[in-house]
Amino acid sequence: MTTRFSDVSGRNIVLALAGVKLIIHLYANRGYGYFRDELYFFTCGDRLDWGYADHPPLVAVASAAGRSLFGDSLSGVRLLPAICGALLVVVAGAIAREMGGRRFAQALAAVSVIASPILLAQNNFLSMNAFEPLLWMTFALVVIRLIRGADPRWWLLAGAVAGIGMQNKYSMAFFGASVVGGLLLTPESRILVNRWAWAGAAIALLVWFPNVVWNVAHDWPILEILRNAGAGKNYEMSPLEFFTRQIVLGGPAAFPIWIAGIAYLIAGPRVRPYRALGISAILLFVILVLLRGKDYYFGPIFPMLFAAGAIAVEHAAERASLAWLRPVSLAGVVLSGIFLAPLVLPVLSVDRFIAYSEAIGLGHAKTENHEMGRLPQFYADMHGWEEMVGAVAQAWGTLSEEEKARAAIFTDNYGEAGAVDFLGPKYGLPKAISGHQNYWVWGPRGYTGDVMVTVGVDREDLEKYFASVEEAARVHCGDCMPYEDDSPVFVCRGIVAPLPEVWEVTKNWR
Repeated sequence: MTTRFSDVSGRNIVLALAGVKLIIHLYANRGYGYFRDELYFFTCGDRLDWGYADHPPLVAVASAAGRSLFGDSLSGVRLLPAICGALLVVVAGAIAREMGGRRFAQALAAVSVIASPILLAQNNFLSMNAFEPLLWMTFALVVIRLIRGADPRWWLLAGAVAGIGMQNKYSMAFFGASVVGGLLLTPESRILVNRWAWAGAAIALLVWFPNVVWNVAHDWPILEILRNAGAGKNYEMSPLEFFTRQIVLGGPAAFPIWIAGIAYLIAGPRVRPYRALGISAILLFVILVLLRGKDYYFGPIFPMLFAAGAIAVEHAAERASLAWLRPVSLAGVVLSGIFLAPLVLPVLSVDRFIAYSEAIGLGHAKTENHEMGRLPQFYADMHGWEEMVGAVAQAWGTLSEEEKARAAIFTDNYGEAGAVDFLGPKYGLPKAISGHQNYWVWGPRGYTGDVMVTVGVDREDLEKYFASVEEAARVHCGDCMPYEDDSPVFVCRGIVAPLPEVWEVTKNWR
């Protein structure tokens, strides 16, 4: 007995598309090398705590669990993000279905998630950003069910998801505030007026509370880091530039879909109960612009907007004169996704990637104020770690056995330190220390600093604290970030004061 495509339910189509998303990442996540942040998160996973200077603990737990279950290979480390990407497709389809979307709307929402450049990129490596969209959209799905009249006790689940979201990334607060703000501005505020909504808020705080305690004990380091980033690290955009970047990040062909989704949520008569969600998107955009957030911070809300826009397309196409909207919108999203995928998935060699990006005329979008090489920062940060650790090992080899027993390896940033921690054991290197982000919190690890191998630190800075500073090697890493290439590795001796006494000056929170 054969099954016709017309008999396949929207739910089954979405499940099949989730499988496609997973297969894409299982193929693509083996490309290039470990990402800078992944190396840092490996060390965080080895030192589990309720918080870290620059992020909550969930990504560290995911790092430890993923490596324990699937190993240290690129594909093993990145399997959990890939699974989150597949689940996000399922949730996007469910959002469309809950808001009244039929088979086509569910499929278009799912395909839009698969093809979105920002979501392709974020589900392809280990970071908080891999889990963030799934948590945001699960929260949105629960709120939609509550709007539809579900038992108010669903607020307990919403609170749990929000709390886990706060343990992943603090931006969950911005999304939650936007959704609540949208509800308060519409008649759907009624779902907030019950004891279960307050109980859900209490659960969210309870789940997040251990991280709050950690932050209080450490004087809320994230606030200092954010201030420093806003004072020069992050690339500043105008509101217009922030908006235009969303066109590429969401996918050019999907741009009319998610814009239509916002408009349809706010003004569409068939989805009037969900007007609060359209307002929440506008509120979130305003919050991120005012806080000078990075362009990709808006990305986690795309699946909800894709779902709403897909419903708008489905409803419009009910008119015979607009029936063409279905195939055109679906084909456009698919072709756009294929066209842009090599820009966000490491599926081409470096030379072929550069030729491709030049051929299509898309330059490197900056998110931080660094000199750029021939690769965008996202890809450059997947290069050069083996070369860097090899140069450190070369310098380490110049030390006597007595010096090695007491020497420390100090790096300028957490990527370098994480690389030494992860790749260094095969060279016989000890764990690194650094003043960057949570490495500063971990402190000097008992080292006196009398003998130190450094990488990424300027000679003139070192000469303020050491009697002898000798260059012992250089990092040559080609397609890495320019500030990592040709970086000297120094052997320093004769520190002016014990390292624990001068540790404060190493603090590098940016």
